Amino acid sequence: MPDYNSIKPRPLPSAKYLRERLNYSPETGELTWKQGNRMKRSLVGAPAGSRSIGYLKITIDGRLYPAHRIIWKWMTNEDPSSDIDHKDRNGFNNRWDNLRLATRTQAVWNRRMPRRVRDLPCGVEPSKGGRWRARIMINDVRRHLGTFSTVEEAAAAYEIAADNLHGNFRVKLMSS
Repeated sequence: MPDYNSIKPRPLPSAKYLRERLNYSPETGELTWKQGNRMKRSLVGAPAGSRSIGYLKITIDGRLYPAHRIIWKWMTNEDPSSDIDHKDRNGFNNRWDNLRLATRTQAVWNRRMPRRVRDLPCGVEPSKGGRWRARIMINDVRRHLGTFSTVEEAAAAYEIAADNLHGNFRVKLMSS
């Protein structure tokens, strides 16, 4: 199994250089261009970057960087030591209070769920005899949580296990 935490992103320019080229508003999460060496006057003050698949990307000196990584360096003076997670799962919401360091596993716990073919809660699947099985992934191994009479019981077992394992990084799937 590949070690996904070993993927090293491209080093960012210095925080000083980023501040010379960009303005950042922690309250709104918006990055805008400042006057630069080869900057067109019409771009000064304009929003920086372009929407990519799920995230805002910014080109600086011909290299493409995720905006949330630039913001982390802009605010902390350090390259992020791991992944940057968007708490609300919106990759375009780069407000400072919405960003946090996360391991790759924690970021996956907080990802958007794919569209489901069936109308079953996450971690629940049909079992033999009209019963329902609850399972959860732990360190790339699917663990059996039990077999239940109803979908709701199986979903509740999954929710409890996910809360215990994933803490603040998990996505709440059931309405409380």
